[in-house]
Amino acid sequence: MDFSNELQPLVTHKEQHDIVTRIVTLDDIYGGIYFSAQGRDDAEKIKYFIKNAKEQWNISYVMLVGGKEELPVRYAVYYDNSSREYSTVPLLHQLFSPLYSVESTGVITDLYYADIYDKNGSFCSWDSNQNGFFGEVTPSGAIDDVDLYPDVGIGRLLCHSSEEVTVVVNKIINYENTAYGSEWFHNLVLCGGDTHPYTWQEILIGLAVQNLTGLSYHIAFEGEYMSELVAILLNNFTAKKYYASSLFGIKTNRLTAKNMNLAINDGAGLVMFNFHGAPTSIATHPPFNNKRWMPMSFPSGYNISNVQKLTNGDKLPVIVFSACSCGDFDTIPNPIAWEFVNKKNGGAIASFALTTMGDILPSTACTETMTGHTTMSIFEAYREGIHSIGDLWAQSIIRYLNDDWAWKINENLLKNVLLNYLALEEWILFGDPTLEIGGYSS
Repeated sequence: MDFSNELQPLVTHKEQHDIVTRIVTLDDIYGGIYFSAQGRDDAEKIKYFIKNAKEQWNISYVMLVGGKEELPVRYAVYYDNSSREYSTVPLLHQLFSPLYSVESTGVITDLYYADIYDKNGSFCSWDSNQNGFFGEVTPSGAIDDVDLYPDVGIGRLLCHSSEEVTVVVNKIINYENTAYGSEWFHNLVLCGGDTHPYTWQEILIGLAVQNLTGLSYHIAFEGEYMSELVAILLNNFTAKKYYASSLFGIKTNRLTAKNMNLAINDGAGLVMFNFHGAPTSIATHPPFNNKRWMPMSFPSGYNISNVQKLTNGDKLPVIVFSACSCGDFDTIPNPIAWEFVNKKNGGAIASFALTTMGDILPSTACTETMTGHTTMSIFEAYREGIHSIGDLWAQSIIRYLNDDWAWKINENLLKNVLLNYLALEEWILFGDPTLEIGGYSS
């Protein structure tokens, strides 16, 4: 499907802000209009095109437009041969067994398109053994050589029609032209609860991570703990906190779908959701109670119907989902993280999410690795002055790869290096990767 006409206003807008922008269709790529087409399948042809565009045009960002029906996706293949109870992978709705099963489909990853070069500067195919399965990894290590470092910033508009493209393009243009200096932008909405209610596992894992790293950890309501860290990081924002612990009289706003929508409707520059997730909804636990869910029973929770009720108009936040599967467009066409961006007259301007199951460690170790690390890195990089959203996505991955402990906790403690690959490869940005968070000053 060709969205060139609908995207042209965005090209004009970007070039007014000195971002050289070019629309390239799939027909252009497959037909070798700009560069000779190469690659064994359509996804690899796109990746080779991005490589050529980086080398010949010096591009820094790529915006993919369409879902898996409109634009080829790449699946990374994971094989689980682990019997460990504490493992993300056995919870995946796609479980790969036996090894090299031809029925394996994998997990959608846009990082494939961004990871152009290997450590030697050669094209990184993600299929070094050339068996037609990409990004193969087991708990004990990678089968394929995958570099993982993004060489361009990648974002995706998960649009399926011309009308949807027009809605999102208009939102981007209006946001970048009007958001700067707005009072509402300096609101920060933080939502969370007790992601891993107090269990013996929480104590043991906290002690094990402490023994490995030499750092001290303690019991925490993980979603609220991460929210508090973000509030400290972004102390120039007005933090609005919606916590499950409000049930116990702790002085925060009640974690209800109504209150969450009221906060977003008031306007916010950034929103953080620390929850359990599904493609259509998010929810968490109150402290010490893994039987109860908030804001409502799971999987209802805060769901797509609540997104559709938002009336925040042009006051659009960037939303960071620390929650499973909220970006899973393999199961459904429009997961909740995209529904925020896709919503007309409100919602969000962009979102970060996971395309399948994710995880965080229990206790205050929750920020050390996996999804807790990538989500916190978004806010840390923003605090340091990185305001281009595609750069935030890239930085969150780079910082993980450069953090020895983030990798070693899974490799040495949980004996499952697969969790590192999963955390990075499923991390997706829905939005324009060149988006200037907070808009342009002129």
